[in-house]
Amino acid sequence: MGGDGADHAAEYLGAVRGAWPLALIAGAVAMASAARQIRRGYKQRSRRDRAATVLLNAALTTSMAVSCALLLPLAVPEVTPEMQVAVSMVVSGLGGETVKLWFLKKLGLSVVDLMNPDDINDIRRTMPPEMRKRHVEHCPFRGDECLTVSGEQAAGA
Repeated sequence: MGGDGADHAAEYLGAVRGAWPLALIAGAVAMASAARQIRRGYKQRSRRDRAATVLLNAALTTSMAVSCALLLPLAVPEVTPEMQVAVSMVVSGLGGETVKLWFLKKLGLSVVDLMNPDDINDIRRTMPPEMRKRHVEHCPFRGDECLTVSGEQAAGA
């Protein structure tokens, strides 16, 4: 790579080393946020699985928060360390899931909660008749409410 590549590598490593306090603050906020949200539908039930989920969520959120804080000087030229810490804490507090939900809302998309029977029934009710028929034929829950909802639809249609 030559001397130029090594110089850039040293700059990048210096930036990462200099950002450790920011990462520590973002990590603490992200860990608290992830621990508070763990009951929101994760399938992991053992303590080990929940701890791994919280740590993974916190690590991803921390990396996103620190990245946002490090990119802040591109948008605000006179950025102060206090502003970077604030951005890091806000993004960590919001979490990756909240940012994802904000993007989904902005794009007009919605998320189906497969643990919520109302969401599933809403989908079934809005299916066109031919799709409903294919769903009944391929439904893995034979004898479940798939048949009754589709039957009610056919009777009501």
